[in-house]
Amino acid sequence: MFYFFQKQQQFLQCEIRTADAPDTFAIVITEPNGSERSQYVVGSAEVSRRWNQLQQELVGEGWWGPCGRD
Repeated sequence: MFYFFQKQQQFLQCEIRTADAPDTFAIVITEPNGSERSQYVVGSAEVSRRWNQLQQELVGEGWWGPCGRD
């Protein structure tokens, strides 16, 4: 699943995907400059909790979203 956040004319991409380990998920953030950072969490409840927390952090940093992208 992909999500996008926008700040001014820049976009930040967030992806949630399954990882190789059982019941493990990766949250991958792609910065506007193309650099990536990843977080790994175990369990669907934990990925949901962490995703909600991450959204709040991004909005607090001035990002708007999640939003669609043309």
